[in-house]
Amino acid sequence: MRAIITHQPSCEVTQIDRLADETVFHLATGQHLRVGVAPSVLEKRLRINLAQPPSNLRTDIFCHPFMSRAVWDVVAPIVRTHPDIQQLFTGHPKLQALAEMGYDELRELPLRAYITGGLYLSYPFNFMSRAIDPQLETSEYLCDFMDGDYLVKVVVDLDSRAVTVTQ
Repeated sequence: MRAIITHQPSCEVTQIDRLADETVFHLATGQHLRVGVAPSVLEKRLRINLAQPPSNLRTDIFCHPFMSRAVWDVVAPIVRTHPDIQQLFTGHPKLQALAEMGYDELRELPLRAYITGGLYLSYPFNFMSRAIDPQLETSEYLCDFMDGDYLVKVVVDLDSRAVTVTQ
């Protein structure tokens, strides 16, 4: 089993912790990916047995790294105060709580899991560059905020502070 983190070399999963409500993947780099899904659910949806050694598993993990503190310094105040974002977060305490968390708290949250031909993981509050190629510069960063099936997409231009919000 390999972990493929955007713009980083892929690395092997060395250990899998199967906890009651979470699954933790330990990577050869020393990183760990804490997923907020019970191992039994991942096993069923991926059709694998996580008790096997990770080297025997033929499923890859895909993930974006957590945003830099410099990006967070720009987007956090915007998410907390932008009227369109606040209006769409109203009635969704989970999203309202995310907006109030600090950088280090957000880094420690369990990752969300999507399963479509592999295991795709994402942080619940993580602005990513819209540039597909890291050599292409862009100041636009996007984040999908989710509460169940409820989705709010936010794009922030770090230079101009322009915000686009869609639901």
